[in-house]
Parts: sequence; C-alpha cells; structure tokens
Amino acid sequence: MLKFSDAVRAFPFPVLEDGNLSFPEGEYSPEITNNDEGYSVKVYHKLKNASLIERFVNEGRAACCCTVSVPITGYRELFIGDGFNQDVQWDRNWVGEPPVLRPLIVCRELISHKLCVEDGVHNMWVGQEISFNKGAKIAIGPDFRTESSIQSLLSIDKDESLDSGRLHINPCTEDGFYFSVKVASDLYKFVQSPGGSDRSKHRRSILIHAISSCFALLAKDYSKEDGDNGWQFHSNLRALAGEMESKGLPVWHDEDFRPEEAATSLYPHQIPMLEEE
Repeated sequence: MLKFSDAVRAFPFPVLEDGNLSFPEGEYSPEITNNDEGYSVKVYHKLKNASLIERFVNEGRAACCCTVSVPITGYRELFIGDGFNQDVQWDRNWVGEPPVLRPLIVCRELISHKLCVEDGVHNMWVGQEISFNKGAKIAIGPDFRTESSIQSLLSIDKDESLDSGRLHINPCTEDGFYFSVKVASDLYKFVQSPGGSDRSKHRRSILIHAISSCFALLAKDYSKEDGDNGWQFHSNLRALAGEMESKGLPVWHDEDFRPEEAATSLYPHQIPMLEEE
C-alpha cells in the first residue's frame, strides 16, 4: 500500500490523526491487506493510547469505517464496520483505477462528554464539555492506494448472446483502463458462486485463462509507449508493471514476455487432489 500525506485540519473537538496534538500519546495506525479477488480488502483499525475513542467504539457509539473512492470515475462510498476488524468490498464494476482507501472512526450518534485526563487527550482539552455530532470524524487514517493487480482490471459481465461456456474479452479505456470480460450465462453463474473447494479451483483456472488472454492483448496492442495512446498513460497499468517487475517477471513490453507464463506465475493453477492422495 502507498500512503499519501494530507494537511492537518482544525476541529472543534479532539481528533486523532497525524500532525494533530489532541491525543499526544495516541496512535491510529490502520493496516490494510488485499484479498485475492482484487476488489476487497481487510482493514484492521489499530488504536493506542486513545481510550476515549476506543471506549466509544466498544460502546457502539462510534464505528470504524473506510471510504473507497476512484477519483477518475467519481465513485465514492463509505463502508461501516462492526468492531475494529472490517471487511470492505466495493463495486467490482468501478475498476477503471485502483481505488483510494481511507480508514476512519466516526460517531454513530450525538455524544456530549466532559473530557478528563483518562481520555488520553491533551491538557488543553481536559475539563471541557464537548459535543461530538453524529457523523463526526474522531480518528482519521492516511490514504492508501491499493496495488493494481491484473484481477482488479477484470470487469466480468453476463452476455446472454454467448453460447454455453464461452467468453470474450476486450480492453476498455473509457474510465481508466480495464478489461471487459463477457461470459455466457452459465459461466457467469459459476464464476460468481462456484461452491466447493474443487469447483473453486476450476473457477480459478477459468480466471487464469482470462488473465492470460488479457496479457496477450497487452503485449499485442499496448507494448509501445505512445503518449496518450500508450500503456504508461494509465496509472493502473503502470502500477501493474511495477508489481510484475518487483516479482522478477517480464512485462508485456519486454521481448521475452509470455502471457501464459506471466498469468500462471502470478496465479499458479491449483490441481484437485485424488481421494487416494
């Protein structure tokens, strides 16, 4: 995850964020891990030396949240968690750019509270009667931009005109860059809900086939750096290229690039085990 820094704003109540002195010893250090699907993450809201905020969350008066936004498309959504660990899954159709995530903690209701030393706030707040409005941000984390993976560039949609078991793929550049994967009705249903361990492995193989085809399209049509028409114009392709290079893999503009090898290096096939094994 890449973090961005922001300017510190003034609030009429104590807020825990980098650069804000309201909680001198307080720390809000959320951690985010990507899930395999490319359109969901786990957020771990970690608090330290901020007993006021921790108590509000434990009492259900405040909630750990995460905003997901894609600036180029205007998509923005607030996800409200239950407790300090949160699963966040955004609309898979908004895949033009890797989304920007911001963890935060927000008041669920109007809270009136007289601040004391035990709350962990700065001395200038001690003794003051403060009102936290519903929706007030009392802890604000940094921005995270998710790493672009090839799976995050897939937009899978049902196409009833396709015969059973078929699919076709086209690159799209209207809202950033992504691949439109059109699949037959039966295939779409299976990809959405495969069910069972071995069936999930077959689903994985279908996606690997699609990813290999996407890499082939990149090698064919986007191997040159042609300004606004080249792959470097798209930030998610730049991020994907950086991810592949960091893993020692050739990128689609390299002479020794093999689409099928790149796909199975990132997502190796998982072979179902026989009962006797």
